[in-house]
Amino acid sequence: MQGNILSGGIKELEAVKQKLADLTACQNQNEGLELQEARLEKSIKGMEKDIADEIGTTLRQRKEEIEKTYDAQLDLTRQQIKKIKNRKMKSKTEKVNERIDNETAGTKEEYRLFNLEIRDLYKSDKIPLAFHNRLFYALFFPGKPLDFLIIILTVALLLLALPYFIYTMVLPVEKLLYLFLLYALIVLVFGGIYLMIENNIKNRHQNTFAQVQKIRRQMRLTRRAIKNIKKGILKDKDESTYDLEDFDRELEELEQELVKINAGKKEALSTFENSTRNVIREEINQQHQEELLGLKTEYAKAYSDIKEVQESIKNLSLEIASEYEAYIGKEFLTKEKLDALIQLMQEKNIATISEAITCYRTEQTETTVSQH
Repeated sequence: MQGNILSGGIKELEAVKQKLADLTACQNQNEGLELQEARLEKSIKGMEKDIADEIGTTLRQRKEEIEKTYDAQLDLTRQQIKKIKNRKMKSKTEKVNERIDNETAGTKEEYRLFNLEIRDLYKSDKIPLAFHNRLFYALFFPGKPLDFLIIILTVALLLLALPYFIYTMVLPVEKLLYLFLLYALIVLVFGGIYLMIENNIKNRHQNTFAQVQKIRRQMRLTRRAIKNIKKGILKDKDESTYDLEDFDRELEELEQELVKINAGKKEALSTFENSTRNVIREEINQQHQEELLGLKTEYAKAYSDIKEVQESIKNLSLEIASEYEAYIGKEFLTKEKLDALIQLMQEKNIATISEAITCYRTEQTETTVSQH
């Protein structure tokens, strides 16, 4: 009957209608399945990305936690080392100063006695002790480069700084005459004071000052000896005399602790990279495995259903094209046209599909002509 569809009747048209309905249903089902497949694929990719992000974040956090824990211990140990080094340095400084005091005590006593001897000479010769100072000796008994530097600075102060200050800050009017008079006054006053001291003090007590200068030379040698002793002690690298062994022992223990912590950190990070990382990744994957597996199962089913439906669509399309379209034409392969043919056959008692098509076309032609 299928090979001779045109000779068929209403039953055959109903069969064609059913085939078209089946094809439409399959096409609608395919469209829905493709939407479902796309949604599931998007959900799977989104979940896989979320899992990957969670794994990456967790791994980074866990690694940072390990590093922070060990770094905190390293910082604490370094602070302890710094603290002990400071204590050691303080103790050493105290011991060094104590050693300097001990080893220079005799020399300092000599220096003190020399100074007392000078003071006694001043008193015995009735020289005011106010002249027992560095400035007096530099101005009236120069002998070292430092003495001449003091002289230069004193002259600069009296002839440059002092006149400038008085001329610019004290005098109400700035005139060259005032400046000249100011210089003359300063030279007269301080020059007079210098000459008075030289005549009344230096020249009158020459023998005493000769002894003082001799003692001062011995004092310079004594100061140099004290300086050399101090310099030698400060350069001495041997710390065995300062009882610093306890500090050294603590420092050695802490340095070993640093090495141990660094080794532990390295080992912990190595274990994390080689083992813990995989455990964490597996743990997170396990947490989402059921949900992800469910989505993948749904996706696989949707994919399989699509293949099935598309196979049905292909078979139905080929069947309709070969068994119906070739005979009645594509224009009649719609529900509306098939219903119209069935209605004609029922109303006019038409026996075959071929007659129904002819009648349908005749009516359509007449309707078109009457409209024109």
